[in-house]
Amino acid sequence: MIKVVYGSKNSGKIPYAEDLCSKIPGNKYYLATMRVKTDDDKKKVERHRKEREEKGFVTIEQDVAIVKAIDKIKWMDSLLGNVEGDRVAMIASLPNLCANEMFLPTGEIVPHKEVESTILCGLALLQEFFASIVIVSDDDPELSYYGDIDVEQAVGIGEIDGNGIKEYKEAMKELNAALKTLADEEFRGPFKTS
Repeated sequence: MIKVVYGSKNSGKIPYAEDLCSKIPGNKYYLATMRVKTDDDKKKVERHRKEREEKGFVTIEQDVAIVKAIDKIKWMDSLLGNVEGDRVAMIASLPNLCANEMFLPTGEIVPHKEVESTILCGLALLQEFFASIVIVSDDDPELSYYGDIDVEQAVGIGEIDGNGIKEYKEAMKELNAALKTLADEEFRGPFKTS
């Protein structure tokens, strides 16, 4: 089963998706896609881990090649003995994953078709491993942010150009279109935040 939670930045989509996961029986895995580049990023990751500490998630940091999370989970299961029950995955978030797959640390921009293929193939393999997957996304065609990339800053320092932004928007458009056909349920923000 695939559930997709759509919302803009700061819409409360992550806490909503976490609560959604908590209602699904099974071992819960949080597939965190944020690429950690700075000390501020590290602090943000630690804050997020602390916020979900009591929600029963095992966090897997996987900023690219989301399918590789399966090997990490199998390894953790063998160490912890967590092999019983269904598995539930939360992918937070598709915009981050897309940006990380597209904008390589070398400065290269991967074409949107290749990014889409990598992510959708990975998702197909995850579907075989997890009983339920909750994916956090944003289907706004005029995204002002690209995953955790500050676009204005990235454009200003030459990290991303207009072609990169166009490629990213195309990839997200196609990925969200694919999710519409794959999803069993969709939820749209803004969501209530506590």
